[in-house]
Amino acid sequence: MLRKFAIAATAVGWGCLSSGCAEQKATGNAPSGQAQVPAYYEPALADQYRALGDSGYQFADDGKTAEALGCFTRQNQLIPAGKWGAYNLACIYGRTDQKEPGFEWLTKAVNNGWDDPDQLESDSDLKSLRDDPRFAALVTQARSTSQMHEATFAQGLPHYDQPPIVFPNTDSLDRWKDAQQNLMNKDRRVWYGWQTTAAKMDFEAKRLAALRQLKANDPTFDYGLERVRAVSQINSMYSAWGALSEGVLREVNLYLAAHPGPAGQNEAHYRAGLASFNEHRPEKPSDPNWGASASAARAQFAQVAAGTEYNGAAQAWLLMMELAEAGDNKAAVLPKIRQFAQAFHGDEKATKIAGAFFQGDLVASLWPIPLNGVDIDGQPVSLDDYKGKVLLVDFWATWCGPCRAELPHVLAAYQKYHPEGFDIVSVSLDYHDKTTTDAYREWITGKGMSWRHIYDKKDWGGPLVKAFMVDGSGIPSPFLIGRDGALVASGDQCRGDSLALSIESALKKGGAPQASTNPAG
Repeated sequence: MLRKFAIAATAVGWGCLSSGCAEQKATGNAPSGQAQVPAYYEPALADQYRALGDSGYQFADDGKTAEALGCFTRQNQLIPAGKWGAYNLACIYGRTDQKEPGFEWLTKAVNNGWDDPDQLESDSDLKSLRDDPRFAALVTQARSTSQMHEATFAQGLPHYDQPPIVFPNTDSLDRWKDAQQNLMNKDRRVWYGWQTTAAKMDFEAKRLAALRQLKANDPTFDYGLERVRAVSQINSMYSAWGALSEGVLREVNLYLAAHPGPAGQNEAHYRAGLASFNEHRPEKPSDPNWGASASAARAQFAQVAAGTEYNGAAQAWLLMMELAEAGDNKAAVLPKIRQFAQAFHGDEKATKIAGAFFQGDLVASLWPIPLNGVDIDGQPVSLDDYKGKVLLVDFWATWCGPCRAELPHVLAAYQKYHPEGFDIVSVSLDYHDKTTTDAYREWITGKGMSWRHIYDKKDWGGPLVKAFMVDGSGIPSPFLIGRDGALVASGDQCRGDSLALSIESALKKGGAPQASTNPAG
């Protein structure tokens, strides 16, 4: 078996060996109670752990339960302290309605440190276990585990008077940074959520301490602002930050107390707004945390001055809250969306936030958006190819679980409505370093996806992804276009059972299908 090895809180790690850096102990220690930095694993071991999980679910989706159990058992044996082995075994037993072994493994997962109660409550594989009183107790235990570990994040980043690791120049620091980030990206597939956050905070504190030393004579380097940036970017804006929000606000307040210039103030207030809303990350105004979260966030975003770098993003957050509070009466807000689109269409920060929260309304306000690309057969693709047809433009990826879950609905719609004038163009966000064009073609052929596909191998950075604001919304991200070229539906209107209803409505409005001009027919 491949050997696991740890990197202590102040150790350099193998990623530093070729970088010309040297370890030294810090004269200023990290604050007491700082979260324990998790063990790092050899990259090959982490890759094997992940691959066993992926293979297990592929077997499970194909109905090969015994093979899936074998993969998950080996995964659990490979790294017993890893997050997923015991949990995946619980899921496969839960999926096959084997309650007792399901609870046995779920209990082991929670006792081992499972810290994601929301996933326990939402994972469809665990549905057969939820009506048992033991399940609620495990959810409570997982929530307590999460809160216990995350409490330390309220302190903000550790601070070092002297860097724990010394680098001769910024190039060597950058090499170390890239190596450590690669390790963390692999190990986050093994770690619990709090461990990933602890590792990131430890990494950022060491990186910034080293950078401050290297840039001691650079008047443009703002150590306080860099700390604010680093801690506010540790968690995704799509998840609740919990105690980490307090850590962000602590860093912001320390920075603002030093009376920075206007640019720094504006960015700090923007990042404080993110922290204020994302502490609980309420989904809708009926959430008991909405009022306080929205009020605190608005107070911060309002201090981001017009015309500054973060104003567009702040306006997007403010508009999101206004739309949510309008509910079914959003007609009065739609003109503001059009104004926002005109004012900030070229602002990547603004459109990414807007795409995350009101992508459909924003795309509609900018429509028509050209669909210019090249399919996997080398043929140009354009909306003009589909005049007279109802077209689904579907942003997806073969690695995306929710996309695969939607595929049966998409296939059924294509088979039923294609003769009536319905067609599809899939835009893939597969990663070029993991999926070749031939592998992609083999995958879609095996699933019967016989329509045209655009795969530009630019994943989240592709021009169509940017144009349709998919980099903010995530995937699957579907858009339905009518025979006249108008955008008629998007998002949830094009998912699940709603897809067929939206297609039928669009076909009825458009009259008889016209002859196709695209190569796929």
